[in-house]
This record gives sequence, structure tokens and C-alpha cells, in this order.
Amino acid sequence: MFSLVNPQHIHTIEVEPTTFCNAGCPYCSRHKPGTSDVIEDLALEHLPTHLLEKMKEQFDLFQGADKVNVWYCGNYGDSLMHPEFEFLYQYASENFKNVGVHTNGGGRTTDFWRNLGETSKRKGSSNWDIGSTRITFSIDGLKDTNHLYRRKVEWDKLIENVEAYINAGGLAEWKMLIFDHNEHQVEEAEALSRKLGFRHFSAEVTTREPPPEEDYQKAVKVAKKKPEKRIERVKKVEEIKTKKTAEIKKEVFKQLKVKEESCISCRGIDDHRMYLNPKGRIWPCCYLSEEYDLSIHQLARKEAWLVEHYKNDFNNFNTRSLKEIWDAPAWKEITDAWTTRKRELRRCWRSCENGQWKSSNTVIKLQSGDPNLHIQT
Repeated sequence: MFSLVNPQHIHTIEVEPTTFCNAGCPYCSRHKPGTSDVIEDLALEHLPTHLLEKMKEQFDLFQGADKVNVWYCGNYGDSLMHPEFEFLYQYASENFKNVGVHTNGGGRTTDFWRNLGETSKRKGSSNWDIGSTRITFSIDGLKDTNHLYRRKVEWDKLIENVEAYINAGGLAEWKMLIFDHNEHQVEEAEALSRKLGFRHFSAEVTTREPPPEEDYQKAVKVAKKKPEKRIERVKKVEEIKTKKTAEIKKEVFKQLKVKEESCISCRGIDDHRMYLNPKGRIWPCCYLSEEYDLSIHQLARKEAWLVEHYKNDFNNFNTRSLKEIWDAPAWKEITDAWTTRKRELRRCWRSCENGQWKSSNTVIKLQSGDPNLHIQT
């Protein structure tokens, strides 16, 4: 366990480059639940590229940027929609240890993807311990199913982009979210991933809900709350998640050597991570960035005590150094509140009570020729 205020303990920077996206996934944070309509409070913006250069300079004052990983991801956007993403990808590849990207893969041109593949190839390694540059494509099924959740992503365009990237030498991973409508395609998708040249394939149980068409149309009209009807998930998902959560909870208590009572096992601390969003604000994790950095009035409604800290730029990387940010008193108030309960910190308790963030998704494998799902712990 280490403190939030020590940048030298950070192993990975999660970077959200943009709030723009080419897709319309109905249960993404950027959309009204069940629809592809963008939420009202979302500001469409891109991360200033000079902040990545500043990040490199800052970490060179501590453990060295070449010891730190960069993950391009996002609560509200797809990284590839940043107009200068080629620079961000190349710069991170040249100056940080490992570079990863999560994307739906449906945007941009094949020339763009070819350039990313060449950048990945120049890193010259697929060994995570040495350092590599790779892209994770979120592809949830095959031609007849991927678009059911990854709305607006055209299959033929997606595959063209994948082939342009991989054929240029890029390292690629295929991550598939399993719903009831695509669970029968896991083995076929894995076979296709090998054929296309992906280095790794994973399938994960998900709690996201792509509604049936009638519920989708209803939600588009209402656009205020999640459709009431729930469709059946992969068999025994809740049993799997409950079992995994119980195992994690037991391990947390064992490590803390305390009785079985609620506590915070922070993802940012446990995973040695920090999160940089398009505003240039730094948070310990994607959860707090999503919950508390959408708009100032949302922050005031959820955690009023944090508003003055926010207005004083306590976590603004545009105006402060890493040390100044992590030395801010707000972080001590946050971590103290985990035990004193002086602050509610709703998102911390919702996502990280007893380490439950570790069981949010359960990776499963479908063995060749075996119709049954297997838990991969």
C-alpha cells in the first residue's frame, strides 16, 4: 500500500485523449442510457498534446518516463478521434515503456492505421517486460453481431483498419464483450483473430445491456433512464461475479488483518495508476474522473466539499506540476474519509468497497471444441 501523493510509485498513466467518438454504444457513459444520444453536460474537447510532453518531463524527475506505461482509453470518447493521435501514439512509444490503446477500431483511414502499425513495429518488441506498443480492438462478435452494441461501427471498415494496422507490423489484441446475442460466437471470433494476425484474444462477461430493438426505440424517446426490461446475460454470470467478489473480499481482509467490515481498496493505489482526462485534470482513476469531472454543477451536487479544491485547480495539470498536484490537501481529505467517513465519497464506495473493482469483469475462455465456458481467474 502506498500514498496517493507519491508520483514515484506510479507505474501506469491512463490517458483519455478526447471526448469525441465515432460509435453510439447505448450504455457508454457519453450517452443517455439505452440510446446513442450524447448527454447534455458533455463538453467535446481534445487533450492538448503538450501535456504528454510535460508528463514525460515530470516523470523524468522521479523514476523516469521510460519506466512508466501509457494507456490511451476513455470514459467518454475513443482515443483515435483525437486529431493528433498519430503524434500521441508515436511520442508515447518513443518516450514511455509500454503503450496501449483501447478502441472500437471503426474510425479513420487505412493510411492512418498503417502509420500506427509502423510505429508499433518500430518499438521492436512484443515483450511487456521490455516494452511494446500495441492496440486493443474492442470487437464484440462478428459481422452480424458486433454492431448490435458497437452501434455505428461498420464491420467491413473495421476489418480494413485491422488489416492495415497488423499488416504494417502492429501488435494487436482482440477484446470481446460477451452478451446473450454473441456468446455462441466466442470460438469463431477467436479463430478469426488468429487468422487476421492478432497476438491475443480475450472474452469477458459484461453487465452492459444492449436492449432489444423495441426497448431501444422506446429509450430513444424517453432518453432519461435505463429501459426496465433486462435481457438474459451469459449463463451463471451473477454466480461467477459473486464468487469472484467473495474471494477478493476474503483476500483483502487477509492482507489488512482486520475483521470483515467494509473498507476501500483503491484501484488507483492497488494498480499504481493515475488518470489524465481531456481537460488536463489528474485523478487516481477513471471512476473519479467520470463521476466528478463532467461539470462543476455535477460535482457540486455529488461532492460539494470538493468544489473549492477544484476551482483552485488542485488537480489541473495545465497549471500545476505533478508534485504540486499530489501535494494538494484534497487527497488527504479523500484518503482520510475512507476510514473516518467524514466525506461520503459515493463513487469510492460504489466502485472500490472491499476491492470489488477487481471483479467487475470476469475473463472467460472457450476451449477449442468445448461448448462450455471456463472461468479464467
